[in-house]
Amino acid sequence: MNHQQSKIRLHLGGWEPKEGWTIVNIENRAGVDVIGSCTDLSMFADGSVSEIYASHVYEHLGYQSELPMAFSEAKRVLEPNGYLRISVPDLEILCNMFLHYRTQVNQQFYIQRMMMGGQMDEFDFHKTGFSQNILIALLNDHKFHAYKV
Repeated sequence: MNHQQSKIRLHLGGWEPKEGWTIVNIENRAGVDVIGSCTDLSMFADGSVSEIYASHVYEHLGYQSELPMAFSEAKRVLEPNGYLRISVPDLEILCNMFLHYRTQVNQQFYIQRMMMGGQMDEFDFHKTGFSQNILIALLNDHKFHAYKV
């Protein structure tokens, strides 16, 4: 696959092939185009990516070093005016749901797994939690702008 072509669109954390998207995942799974971490996108040139969709990957990164590295790499590979789209669990919503189901332990446990990761394998642990405000502040700190929620 030629990663130097124009209009590269990266799906970080994906595994379902979608036309026009290059899937990058830390796990060697069917459908993955590039096995690697979102903290090191060195296989892509500066400004070579038009869009990144980070699908439930950033919560798996430590906020001290891994998350800043991932944001720096995303910023580096994105072309000017490129898009970074992020999907992560929203702790504010999950906390409200957790409290709503106070007497239903099975529901609370399911919600807790969304917060902490399913812990089904070595990669399925969450190290960072996000609310909309936290995510926006972090993106602003890393010089991303013109976001939509």
